[in-house]
Amino acid sequence: MLGENMGVLFFVDIECSLLYICFKGGVIMADTKRKRRTKQEIIASIDEKIQYHKEHIATLEEKKERLLNPPVKEKSMAQVIKEIKEKGFTKEQIAEKFGVEL
Repeated sequence: MLGENMGVLFFVDIECSLLYICFKGGVIMADTKRKRRTKQEIIASIDEKIQYHKEHIATLEEKKERLLNPPVKEKSMAQVIKEIKEKGFTKEQIAEKFGVEL
């Protein structure tokens, strides 16, 4: 919208890395040369990316471990008594085994 009303056009000279902004009144040239990074900056950037991915890999490995070895739930006393009754023991036999009077 702005470009249409003002008659602004943008041209990029790839060889010289310059940006030309053309409008009805003339041409403005802006130097947009990109900054070259040093080897140390590139290595630091790569190390950051490696660390980032290592953290995510560790999280995924933890999730995998939890799926392969789920935590064991402790049985409640009611569940234990229910299983003992299902095996055919009576209340009296259970009480006698543990030395409890009914």
